Formats: sequence, structure tokens, C-alpha cells
Amino acid sequence: MLPRLVKKGKLQAVKYGNRLVYCAPKFKRTDRKLPESINHGLGVTEGLVRFWRAGAGGTIIPSRYFRGFGCIPEWGIQYDHSILLYEFSTRDNFYQALQEKVRRYTEFMEKIQERVGVRMLVLFNLAVSRGNVIRWVAQYHPEGPFMFTDDQTFRSIPIGEQMSAPIYFWGGDGQAYPLKTK
Repeated sequence: MLPRLVKKGKLQAVKYGNRLVYCAPKFKRTDRKLPESINHGLGVTEGLVRFWRAGAGGTIIPSRYFRGFGCIPEWGIQYDHSILLYEFSTRDNFYQALQEKVRRYTEFMEKIQERVGVRMLVLFNLAVSRGNVIRWVAQYHPEGPFMFTDDQTFRSIPIGEQMSAPIYFWGGDGQAYPLKTK
């Protein structure tokens, strides 16, 4: 089916490592951002699958729900009394935009919470080394409902244990915590 959609011009096949990745034809084969877009898409999907498999139930909230608030997470999951918002940052986005993203969430968090009516936590999964995450948190001390982790550690945790693994840094004290205790 996918090769037929490529022939019809409805999809584009792009070599990514040893495999083909299919994407919308809006991306050109020579687009420099295409590999980053693929990495970003895979990171977003990996995060959603891992949190969904963590089994805490919840309702998935697509990113479009947050349009108009000044910051748009990749997705959210609403649990009984809270919402987890997920941000995945590739290496270039970490260095160029993380501080601005945190600032924007801080600015608009009250507005978003007013609309949804429950407390929220923003998790930043960052495609950089754990040391870089620790240094960034120590340097900027982002206060508020923010947790940070590196993607390699995030993916090393067995599927289903994303909520209970103590791999997330909070800006207030720089210590690693789980998202929820057992």
C-alpha cells in the first residue's frame, strides 16, 4: 500500500538508516530539516507509546487542543487530577529554544490551567546527554511544574515504567525523581 501511495504522489519515501520512512510530500528530499523532523516525530511517538503503556489510564489530548495559548506541547495525557504535557526537543532545539519554551510555558501556564481546570506538569525529553540536561537545570533553575530528562535514559527504562523511574530532574533542587511514587 505505501509504495502505491508514493507512486501516486500522496506520500514520499525517504531513506532513514536501513529503512524507508514515509512522510507527507510537503517535505522535499533535499530538505535539510527532514532528518531532524524524522527524529522529532520518532521521539514524540516513542514518548506517547511509553507513557500510554505505563498503564496509568488517562485520555490522550492532541497538540491542537492547546493552540492559542502561546505554547503547544507535542501531546498531553489527562489523568484523574492532573495533565502531563510532553515536549520532545532534538539536539538543535535544545540549544536554540529550550529556555524560551520554558519561559513561554511559565507565562501561559495559568491561562492553560484555567481552561483545563486541573494541575499540569510539563515533561521535557531532551535528545542531548544526561550531563547537558543536569548542567542546564543547574544553570537556569527553572521553577514551576517542569521536569527534564535525557532521551537516552528515557528510552533505556523498560516500557511501562516511565512514571515510576527516578530519571526526571526538577528545576528547584536538581535531584532526580519519578513522576509518581508507587
